[in-house]
Amino acid sequence: MAAIRSASIDVVAAVAAIFAAAASGFVANVLVQFREATHTHYVAARSRGIKGFFLRHMPEVMSTEPAAMAEIRFFNEARAAGKKAALYGMTCFHPTYTLVDPVDVQYVLVKRAGFYPKPGVYEALKLFIGEHGLVTERDEAKHAIMRRLVNPAFKTVFLKSLSANVFQPGVAALLQDLRSRIQSHATTPDQATADEDDQQTDRPGSRALLEVESTLTAFALRVICKAAFRFHDEKAVETISNGFFALTALLQEAPWLLVPAASRVPHSALTRVIAALDTQKRNIRVIIDAMRRDQKKGQQQQPPASPIRSRPDAPNDADDDGHDETGATVDASDRLIDIMLREQQLTDDVVISHGVTFLFAGHDTTSLTLNSACYCLARYPEVQNRLFEEIASCVAFNTIPTYDTVSDLVYLDSFLREVLRLHCPVTGFGRLPIEDDVLPSGLFLPKGHEIWFSIVALQRLPEFYGADAENFRPERWCDDVEDRAAFINRAEQYSMAYLPFSIGKRNCIGKDFAMMELKVCTAALVRQLQFALIAANYVKPPDVQGVTRRPATPIELLVSIRDGADAE
Repeated sequence: MAAIRSASIDVVAAVAAIFAAAASGFVANVLVQFREATHTHYVAARSRGIKGFFLRHMPEVMSTEPAAMAEIRFFNEARAAGKKAALYGMTCFHPTYTLVDPVDVQYVLVKRAGFYPKPGVYEALKLFIGEHGLVTERDEAKHAIMRRLVNPAFKTVFLKSLSANVFQPGVAALLQDLRSRIQSHATTPDQATADEDDQQTDRPGSRALLEVESTLTAFALRVICKAAFRFHDEKAVETISNGFFALTALLQEAPWLLVPAASRVPHSALTRVIAALDTQKRNIRVIIDAMRRDQKKGQQQQPPASPIRSRPDAPNDADDDGHDETGATVDASDRLIDIMLREQQLTDDVVISHGVTFLFAGHDTTSLTLNSACYCLARYPEVQNRLFEEIASCVAFNTIPTYDTVSDLVYLDSFLREVLRLHCPVTGFGRLPIEDDVLPSGLFLPKGHEIWFSIVALQRLPEFYGADAENFRPERWCDDVEDRAAFINRAEQYSMAYLPFSIGKRNCIGKDFAMMELKVCTAALVRQLQFALIAANYVKPPDVQGVTRRPATPIELLVSIRDGADAE
């Protein structure tokens, strides 16, 4: 009876919270309706009738158009009308401004970042990730301290170690998996009649129609697992990676769980997600306990290597012998969590939160980007040919490229930048002003009204990218510019035209980690395999919006094994 009474109280409290939020949102929307009649700085984006009053643009966004297309349309309509923002909201709870002026975007994200913390949706994320992660920490001062403590795990000297010990073996396993799938689904005539002795996984010329997203997702999960934790057996890797694969699928099916009020209402989907997440946290705690024991044994057996220091002024780079300029060293067996465990200020609960964050953020966006990259290779064969020539000039057949090799490949970098520009799996992000503010454009932002930054729209600005901003063309990042470094810096820091990893103090701390993984994997795929469309008129499935943007149905491509003589 006590349990029933407690559950009833929880339900009543959740319903009351929803009604309170709805009432607050209703009043805010009423005020917005009056303001729209006379305001000259923004254009209102909403559907007709009662739906338009409460849900504004969302009926259109969620119905006929692919994910992000309606968002881009509203953004462009506001700009065409000479306005500074599009005004809409995901629900009646949050009137939302989408800023369309790059000067305003830079002002909020860079110059006044401390006055624009993350909005309420990140409170809902705490239920899934934990209260102590970089993603969910909304207090700017606490976030700065946390970032300083976590930063050593993402220094260049450590990423180089991960490349050799985690990324390269992971990519080798991915290629083996894809070759096996190609052989088992071979469509070429000679493959169909080949003798059993010829059924080798590296047989040149074999070709098959495959969807690669599932294979890339499994690869990205295993890589982030092995980069974050030190495992003693492969079974533990499978347990963690399979568990988070299932968790991601659950959240994609019910993205509404990330709405703060909805996450407080008892629901079967919420129950399943929390139960699965609790299981994963227990598994992670077991691994962390083992890692702590290993560290103590190592300290008892030999003098410990000096960990990478977390001083704010500690350099990010290292020389070739594995030391940074402070003399710190990195053990080849170290993983992301190893470095954090050495920080005495980080409790196990905090480390677990970061581990969960790494697993969630480190696999989904990476696998979706790689999936889009494979599609772009198939859609634009001239791009694939040029990329292959660049990679084949420095990477031997049947070898996995190293960190140092891929770091200097200009066209590879340009290709991935263009993939992230037009196919970014994260469509945007929000901020919430803690006080009334007036932006450089003159737009008045009331306290508590959420701001939305549309990555997919800002990365298509014609005044920065030209009249062909909608076209996939990696050359815009290399051939078209005299000073490539200056162009990239302008896109990221000033024009706000390239934000796949956000910008400012809240940018993605794993940016270099992600780009290194993408480069090593893409270079290996292009060197060993070739991608083609099943037909010239093949149309990519429309994207759907969940936690991330992804194809509604798997993309199917013709994948063939290259001949080692291709580059000769």
